[in-house]
Amino acid sequence: MECPGADATLRVEFNPLCPVNGRVYWELRMQEIPHPLPKAWRDRLSKREAHIATLLLQGGQNEDIAEAAGCSVGTVKKHLSRIYQKVGADSRADFIARASVRS
Repeated sequence: MECPGADATLRVEFNPLCPVNGRVYWELRMQEIPHPLPKAWRDRLSKREAHIATLLLQGGQNEDIAEAAGCSVGTVKKHLSRIYQKVGADSRADFIARASVRS
């Protein structure tokens, strides 16, 4: 189960353990996953653009991003162009480098 927040996502997992004396025990794991986009960028981007940018930072190529976002590759390219412009990046590599420095 995941619960997205403003700056991070809380991931909760319930894992069954081996039964002991006929009783079932569970392990509860909670992990806070920081948002991959710097907050200043999230404030400038629309929700759709932030989603596309996050998919890019997760290593997606345009075709992968299009499939995950439910749009065409051409639409992804248009989104990326606007995203780069809004954050002051010149290219995909520049965008990724800037995001890793500002995170």
